[in-house]
Amino acid sequence: MQQRLLLAGQGSSVVVPSLITRLQGGTVASELFTLPNGINEFDILYDGDYHLFYSTYNNDGATLKTHHRQASTVAGLSSASDAVALAGKVVPTVIKVGTTWHMWCNDFTSTRTTFHYTASSPDGPFTLSDTVSGSKGDPHVRYRDFDGRWYMAYIGGSGPTMDPSNWRCGLMWASDPAGPWTDLGFTFTSKAAWYNLETDAAVIFVEGRVYMALAGLDVSDVQCCGMAEVDPSTWQATADAVILVSPTEAWEQRNGAHRVFNPVFEPQDQRFYFSHNPGYAGAWYSVTTGWSYLA
Repeated sequence: MQQRLLLAGQGSSVVVPSLITRLQGGTVASELFTLPNGINEFDILYDGDYHLFYSTYNNDGATLKTHHRQASTVAGLSSASDAVALAGKVVPTVIKVGTTWHMWCNDFTSTRTTFHYTASSPDGPFTLSDTVSGSKGDPHVRYRDFDGRWYMAYIGGSGPTMDPSNWRCGLMWASDPAGPWTDLGFTFTSKAAWYNLETDAAVIFVEGRVYMALAGLDVSDVQCCGMAEVDPSTWQATADAVILVSPTEAWEQRNGAHRVFNPVFEPQDQRFYFSHNPGYAGAWYSVTTGWSYLA
């Protein structure tokens, strides 16, 4: 699918290929860097500096932390000081509004409640503002200039809320970061083979268009990252999502897990970031995993 954009003051237009088409023709960088407990699930944003918020766990999985690093370049995040922005919560998504930092995150309880915190500094301390209930977890929040609304991509589903076989990508919107949130439903009306299990939903707004990124797990336990365009009149995918990144490199297969997950698109550098998912077999909390991007 292509879109025509009017050139300012010229009365003519140019055809702009979709973000999916451009990324399909892109290049995956080498592994950026690793951290002792891995990057795990993360969010990245740019406000003049790059800010990396990422989750860690200890070896028994009992200690949950969200960390923050800040640097002028992505490479500089490797040696940047590391602050525990919030203890007890993981899978962060972060937005800065004026001078206020907003973080949505989860714990690993069966309720899959999403917690919304605010802070005046990206290092914290973060204070609880409100909660988003309804068995929706793994949030990813972005602001849409077109309608002045906040959108949250989530993972939800029927049946046991912590049963991965039920997980599906969906969207909600709100006119304020503190809610209330209106559910727009699930994004995909059917499953493609590569995302037999849907996870790590991420909403993207680029050039007036809407996309849903996700990590999909197939029946052979291979996890890939991909994307679909979303119709903003129905909030459902216009077609099956296509694979953009497959776990073909050695670093993407550590711990015997052929998995990449947590797709995040950063408009500043037009990069599609992702990390290695070390899986749930063995001492995966100790696996030194890294991350990379598709440009």
